[in-house]
Amino acid sequence: WVVVVVEAYFYQGQAYYSLGEYANAAKSYVDAYLAAPEEPFAPAALMWLGKSLHVIGQPQEGCHNLDKVSVRYPGTREAAQAATWALEFAALEVACSIYKVGSAFGVHR
Repeated sequence: WVVVVVEAYFYQGQAYYSLGEYANAAKSYVDAYLAAPEEPFAPAALMWLGKSLHVIGQPQEGCHNLDKVSVRYPGTREAAQAATWALEFAALEVACSIYKVGSAFGVHR
């Protein structure tokens, strides 16, 4: 029974994410993860939660959840994907910071 609930929350999150409703997706992923953190969908729910949070402007929370995937579920495909996304997001944050500094000094005018 629990697996069905977790799957339902996870796929609901996927549907919301594909529609661009990232906050609703994040809530569904939280529900999936909290319903059964040891079930097979839990690592993917946590990974997609991290990505959703990043997209809605909560990059630190997003990265925290992506890192949590590697800690709780080492050696999984989800841990590898979460690490890749975390690196991509970190690179994007650095690039944006550099752009902001350049803009402050009139470099981009």
